[in-house]
Amino acid sequence: AQFGPATTSVRQKPDFSGLRIGLDLACGATSVTAKQIFEELGAEVITINEDSSFGEKINAGCGSTHLEPLIQLVKEKQLDFGAAFDGDGDRCLMIDHDGQIIDGDDMIVILANYLGIPEVCVTIMANKGLLRWAEKTGIKIAMTDVGDQNVSAKMREDGILLGGEQSGHIILPGEPMGDGVLTALVITKILSEARDKFNHEDTLLADYQTIQDEKTGQASENSGRTLPTLSTLCRNFQKLPQTIKNQPVDNLTKQAFRNLSETAQQFIATETENLPAGWSINIRASGTEDLVRITIWGDDAEAIQKTADAIAERLTETVFE
Repeated sequence: AQFGPATTSVRQKPDFSGLRIGLDLACGATSVTAKQIFEELGAEVITINEDSSFGEKINAGCGSTHLEPLIQLVKEKQLDFGAAFDGDGDRCLMIDHDGQIIDGDDMIVILANYLGIPEVCVTIMANKGLLRWAEKTGIKIAMTDVGDQNVSAKMREDGILLGGEQSGHIILPGEPMGDGVLTALVITKILSEARDKFNHEDTLLADYQTIQDEKTGQASENSGRTLPTLSTLCRNFQKLPQTIKNQPVDNLTKQAFRNLSETAQQFIATETENLPAGWSINIRASGTEDLVRITIWGDDAEAIQKTADAIAERLTETVFE
C-alpha cells in the first residue's frame, strides 16, 4: 500500500524519528499497513507475526491476546516500546521498554491526561484504581457493561469524547469505534512530544548548571531526571490488585454463562458470596473464544490469584445446563 500526502500531512505531521518500536500484527489486518505508517513517520520498526494471508494463523498465540512474544521482542531488542493488535485491528495493547503491559485502562489515562477531557467511559471490567484516579483529577467516569458497543452507545448518548475497555478497545474523539493502529499512533505522538519537551528542558538545565558550576568551581551532581516512558505518562494512575483467569471450557458451559442459565447464575452467586469483604468478582463468557473469564478485584494480589485458580477448578468440575 502507498500513502499519499493526505494520509500523513493533516495538520502537523508527527515525527517519530529516534523511536524504536516493536509491532505484533497478529497475522491479521494490520499486517497490511501498520509497519509502513509508523516508518513513514520516522520510527524504526521491528514486526512479528506479520502475515496478510488471513488464514488460521490470525490471533494464534500472538497479538493483543497473547503478549508474551512482544514482551520478549521489546526486552531482547531494547526497544522503546511495542504495540500488539488483534486480528481485525480494532484493539491495541502496548508494552513499555521494560516489559510492563500498558492496557486499555492505562491508555485511557494517558489520553485523558493529554487531551484534558472532562469525562471518560469505561466498562465494569476496568481496574478499580481508575475510580481513585478520577477522584484525584476531577475527571468523571461513566461505566457500562462489557463490550465496546456498549461503550460507544453510552458515549453517543452522553456526549462523552473518550472511552474504552481494559482489553484495548479505545474509542477516540470523533471516532465511532476502536482503531488499534490509530490508538497506537496517538499514544506514540504523546510520548514523542513528552520526550521532545524533556530533551529541550534537559538542554536548558544543563546549560544553566554549567554556568553555575563555572561560578562555584565545583561539578554538580546529576539531576536524576529520566526520559519519559509509557509508564511515566500514566504515573498518576495507581492500579489496585486485579487478576483475570481465562478458563477454557466446552461449548455447553460457555453458552450457559453467555445466556446466564440458572446453574450459571447460581455458580456466580455462590462464588460472589464466598469472597472476602471488600472483594468483587465478574464471571462471564468470552465473546470470541471457548473461555469463561474470571476477574477478581481485591487487596492482595497473591490471594486473588489463588482464589481465581480455585474458582476455575470448581467451574470445570460443575455441570452447567
